[in-house]
Amino acid sequence: MSKKRHTKEAQIKAIRDHESGRSQAEICKELNITAQTFYRWKKQ
Repeated sequence: MSKKRHTKEAQIKAIRDHESGRSQAEICKELNITAQTFYRWKKQ
């Protein structure tokens, strides 16, 4: 399975969705990413 890279825009949208109330688990499932990846995006 090849790695899928998400654009910066997709990363920013995911973070904004989380800030507006969506759960981290829901976002991760939708984007097929791990919680660790999500929090790494947030840290950047």
